[in-house]
Amino acid sequence: MFEKFTDRARRVVVLAQDEARALNHNYIGTEHILLGLIHEGEGVAAKALESLGVSLEVVRSQIEEIIGREAETPIGHIAFTPRAKAVLELSEREALELGHDHIGTEHLLLGLVREGEGVAARVLRSFDADLTKVRHKVVEILNGYGLPTRLPRQATASLPSPVQQSRSGIGANLRARLIAGKANKLYDAGNKHEAMDLYAQAAAAAKHDSTLWVFIQVLRGEFLVELDRKREASVVLRELVDNLDDVRLYRFETRAWRGSNLRTEMLSTLVDLQLELLESAAEFDTLTELAEAARASGDAFERGRALRLSADNLRRKGRLSEAIDTLNVAIAEASRVSDTAGEAHAQVAAAYIEGRYPSAEARQNAIERARRALELYEHLGDKGDLANAHGLSGRLLRWSGNYQGAHDAYSRAVDVLRSAGLQDGLETAQTELSSLPLAPPRLSAVAD
Repeated sequence: MFEKFTDRARRVVVLAQDEARALNHNYIGTEHILLGLIHEGEGVAAKALESLGVSLEVVRSQIEEIIGREAETPIGHIAFTPRAKAVLELSEREALELGHDHIGTEHLLLGLVREGEGVAARVLRSFDADLTKVRHKVVEILNGYGLPTRLPRQATASLPSPVQQSRSGIGANLRARLIAGKANKLYDAGNKHEAMDLYAQAAAAAKHDSTLWVFIQVLRGEFLVELDRKREASVVLRELVDNLDDVRLYRFETRAWRGSNLRTEMLSTLVDLQLELLESAAEFDTLTELAEAARASGDAFERGRALRLSADNLRRKGRLSEAIDTLNVAIAEASRVSDTAGEAHAQVAAAYIEGRYPSAEARQNAIERARRALELYEHLGDKGDLANAHGLSGRLLRWSGNYQGAHDAYSRAVDVLRSAGLQDGLETAQTELSSLPLAPPRLSAVAD
């Protein structure tokens, strides 16, 4: 992958290692990549971040508050964390989406934001820099440089369409390109809703060329999300996903993209939309599709997310044993691919479910899961997740009648939140702590 990196992107990796050493961290995480992108100072990512009000000093300060500084300087090679590796993989995908055959600082930045759960994404959210805003800013800067970020001219080169083109089909292909070109200009000029009508016309005209149709549908879905027309975006993406099985391979400029990867990407976006539209619960069938598509494309991190969301869906429906089984699969998969955060999240979810079971054995299992999650979050260094895991341990111990243990767990949660300067959850943890008895209450006698 690194052979595709531009000189600036390579320099970002070196600077990320320097930032990790400066904080005495023996790993390169997403937070260090973010610091490297800002520190580099001249690439597209640095310019985009500067325009969004993201400064090196403030970011460095926030990261030190969240993670802290280690006492000893690391010696020898510093490796990437699983999340940082995922960001590098996502940066390649972002480059592909933009029709680029290289990986630059802008693609690394988009990969950071798309990853969504690491320290870097959390810091960027504090600047209100979400994926849509960052991508829009990156595209704006690239367009200023005259680089292509829309339909490439060779979108169908080298490979025949699965749908054989007749003469009328070739004419329709040209018409689709002309309409899409006009839509691009309208969108970039700010007439975005009018442009969406033209993209719909272009998609209809491209029915004889499945590759071009797919590319236009991808753009439509992305832009509809950006315009907050999420229900329309869901319809477009659903149609896209349902028809991807008919297209085995796509070629955008000189890069090939296997259909299974695109299917995973589009299903992931569709799940995110459903989570918003259905208020935190995605459709179970879509989650199942995403898990299977991620398995086919080898995207272990996306598969883990789909399994965790499926388990949450099952929990909401009261199918608790199925939810636990699904989470156990997610835990095993995460452990296999060294997805530390994914395993921790799945352990927490399973602990929350089992902790509500009436049996003492289930509650003890829940406590053990919470302890395992604490070990994983300690390794990751995310203070917010660590405090939440301590809070969960306190809740589980309280439910099991171990009030002293609960008191200790809540105290640790309060200490972690205070030391990191995090206000979210602090009041709740303090309230839970103050309400705890230090010994189990006596049971009053019950008359026969």
